[in-house]
Amino acid sequence: MVGGNRPTSPKAWQIMYEALTASEVAPVTASDIEALKSSGAIIVDVRPANDFASGHIEGSVNVPLYQPITGWEPKQVLRKAAYAFFGVFNGTEANENFAEDVKKAAGLDKEIIVVCNTGGTLEQSTNFQTGKQSRSLMAAYDMLNLGFSKLSFLEGGYNQWYDEDREIISIS
Repeated sequence: MVGGNRPTSPKAWQIMYEALTASEVAPVTASDIEALKSSGAIIVDVRPANDFASGHIEGSVNVPLYQPITGWEPKQVLRKAAYAFFGVFNGTEANENFAEDVKKAAGLDKEIIVVCNTGGTLEQSTNFQTGKQSRSLMAAYDMLNLGFSKLSFLEGGYNQWYDEDREIISIS
């Protein structure tokens, strides 16, 4: 919950947006990645593990913000059914281990580049007064609350990286 709101709600995004902009979380471009990696930056890919395995930026570490809904308890079955009702057959839920996993993957004092599929934006536009929410920005917000301070996100996300025919690594 973010300020008593579901993380994907407009009210929660407003809170996240304000914290991210106040902390000067900024986008980096795909062309910036190699230099940032050379200077010690860590790329944290927050996409689900199956997406990461299909293709990711070389040297990135996978710490999923969300994970597939697992289990057959009534709560999980209802969530799966609700997603399926809307045509989504691979529904996800929050990764309860995200905080622990991201702390293991990257030190609080390291420069971190957060990657998801779309990247999101903090730029205001006519239709998006507070930018566009994404998993990388949601993860960056969570990481700010964990004490990380040197955060940026990949503009356009993994999809843009892929569309630009940049090198990807897949796990077979």
